[in-house]
Amino acid sequence: MLTRREFLRHCSLAAGVVSLNPVSLLAQNRAIRTGPTMPGLDQFKSQLNTSFTVQTGQNVATLVLVEAKPFSASATGSLVARNEKFSLLFRGPVTLRLEQGIHPLEHTELGNLLIFIVPIGCRDTNHIYYEAIFNRPGHAEDWAQQLALAPRRGQMMS
Repeated sequence: MLTRREFLRHCSLAAGVVSLNPVSLLAQNRAIRTGPTMPGLDQFKSQLNTSFTVQTGQNVATLVLVEAKPFSASATGSLVARNEKFSLLFRGPVTLRLEQGIHPLEHTELGNLLIFIVPIGCRDTNHIYYEAIFNRPGHAEDWAQQLALAPRRGQMMS
């Protein structure tokens, strides 16, 4: 079983790798913001209580960003110590549950984004909540260094 730290590292690296070649989304001719071009905590905070549209097959869901907050999850001196770490909490309709995974979200100010979201439960009968956790390099040289350490296709993760 993966530890939380390992899970966050794998997700961050996977998001970076996906940003290099989001084939299915490139085919739709939309400018997708991922990796280094993804908005940071401050940009998300400025969009609290605004709507993000998610297309899942034939269905369209609207998620509202209800929380954006920083967190600290790495030891000083570690490879990811300088990373920008924050979480987002979205609220969506209980009638259309999204699965855990990378979803294309559209926003009027932030544009088209690829975000890995996880359903975390219901707080009332009308809504389901989703969380996105970011632990990403804040500097271009950190992106290059961390991507160089990412497992290659066909390699086993330990």
